[in-house]
Amino acid sequence: MYLIIVVAILLAILIPLLINRIFASILNGSYADPGNFSKGVGYTLTKLPIQGDLEFDTNDSSADYVSSIYMDTLNLNFKVIVKVYAGSHDNFETIYITFDQYGKILEKDRYIPLQTDTRYQLNREKSDGDGNVVLRASDVKKDAVNHLLNCRLLDGVLPPWPKWKQRTSPVYINHFAMEDFHPSDLNPFEIGGINGNGRTSIWYGTAYCDIRFMDKLVKLKIPFGYDNLLWFTNDYHAKLQYYKLPKEFEHKIPVRFLQLEHDVYILRAEK
Repeated sequence: MYLIIVVAILLAILIPLLINRIFASILNGSYADPGNFSKGVGYTLTKLPIQGDLEFDTNDSSADYVSSIYMDTLNLNFKVIVKVYAGSHDNFETIYITFDQYGKILEKDRYIPLQTDTRYQLNREKSDGDGNVVLRASDVKKDAVNHLLNCRLLDGVLPPWPKWKQRTSPVYINHFAMEDFHPSDLNPFEIGGINGNGRTSIWYGTAYCDIRFMDKLVKLKIPFGYDNLLWFTNDYHAKLQYYKLPKEFEHKIPVRFLQLEHDVYILRAEK
């Protein structure tokens, strides 16, 4: 009798997981990895060639990233702020990077820390899109105001706790492939969710996402977490945001931006 109960429990767990994997294998050919994909029907996807950590903040919610992706409304270019760490969390250089709608780097303005036993200073090095240094200065202060002159921070279209399973959502999860189970993240004594803070997940895997881009549907595979033991809930988690341009520029520059933690991808409509 006990053996039958144990077998029934195992089958109740394993059969849904097997179905989950089978469905993922069926969808696999129709969805692309953003890092290995460049062109679809009527659009291109370009990864911005930057290294380092994007400067951004989050609040305690799923997919509510406020990134330093700016639009220069005068020159119709874009900017990000990147930190490159050297040895410690307090020792980093800050880089203001300007790029165009195609993802071409136009300018890098670096503030490089120099620390000795007796002093700390910032040195500045500015280079053009070809990497040629056009300015060097010693012992300067960061001038964020002038770097971001005429710039507007882009708005993210994903609200806190997006309705990932709602088909009208800007990013719709068609399927989530459960791949890695983390039982250690279960904590029934925490308040505010099964894992307590919404930043760790019980399941990690791949979400097969339908992304609405103008009149197109972009199908991408994106790493996600799932914060519930029960199936068919909305407890998904990703280091993801989707940005649009200010309304008055949307028809002039047909682009949007996907941010996957520190990676930025440019979606651009093509005729």
